[in-house]
Amino acid sequence: MKLLAWFLVGSLALVLSAWAGLRVPAGAFDDLDVEDGEVAFVALPDGLPAPVERFFRTLYGDEVPVIDTAVITGRGTMRVVGITLPVRWRFTHRAGEAYRHEIESTLYRMRTLTIDELYIDGRGRLELPFGVSEGPNVDQGADLALWAEAIWMPSVWITDERVRWEPVDAHTALLIVPSGAATGHGGTEAFVARFDPGTGLLRLLESMRFRDVDDDERILWRNEVVSWETLGEVGDDGSGGDGPEGDGSGGDGRGDGAAGSGPAGFGVAAPAMLPIGTELTWFDHGRPWARLTTEDVRYNVPLTEDVRPAG
Repeated sequence: MKLLAWFLVGSLALVLSAWAGLRVPAGAFDDLDVEDGEVAFVALPDGLPAPVERFFRTLYGDEVPVIDTAVITGRGTMRVVGITLPVRWRFTHRAGEAYRHEIESTLYRMRTLTIDELYIDGRGRLELPFGVSEGPNVDQGADLALWAEAIWMPSVWITDERVRWEPVDAHTALLIVPSGAATGHGGTEAFVARFDPGTGLLRLLESMRFRDVDDDERILWRNEVVSWETLGEVGDDGSGGDGPEGDGSGGDGRGDGAAGSGPAGFGVAAPAMLPIGTELTWFDHGRPWARLTTEDVRYNVPLTEDVRPAG
């Protein structure tokens, strides 16, 4: 009886210790030893739907940067098999062509799980410690992620000639992107883009995506920006700044929107504000499975062939 009691006490202690460890935010990735590359600017085109034009003029002014690559780094949480894990993440993009996701979950800031996801040549591959996921459904989901994550370099939605915008109403537009971008098979995917009526900033991207490799039907996938801020307003613990979450306004100002202005101390390719707090939700689940806080963004940096920062 005494042994059983000690076993139960020990088990409870382990559970409580693990629970406490999962509440400790992940430590940050090491800083990248790369600098932003040179950036060209092009004029914002005529004929954009009204909410789309307002959005881009708010961020950039009359000209937008041509972004070829981007490396976005941050921290947050992700829910895996019902357990919310603290994570650090780095998304590396060859704009409109390929990406690599490097994600590490932690316990008391020690790495416990590594996820490596690559999308290149129109094919997705998700590597987990317990297996690899590949196939048409993975390809389709990765292709949508490629374009949704351009929220960190939204000028790509203007400068890539394969992308187009279609009007819906005063605060909504359709974003039409190529599917199987690198294979060039000619298909398209669509996002419903919803803009905040007050600020004009993009609030939500919605699309229909396969969740699992064997699914026969797509599920509504929601990408929400809960705070637009400058990187200087992000807390040291990876939390967002002082801007109210959920209203799309972010911090205490939008900047002057001048082309190439960017946040203070940041590259000229940066918009006046960046999506610092973002949430990803499967509609049938009803609550976000990932909450991400952006801490660093680099533009037009050299990448290796396997889509990693060079240097």
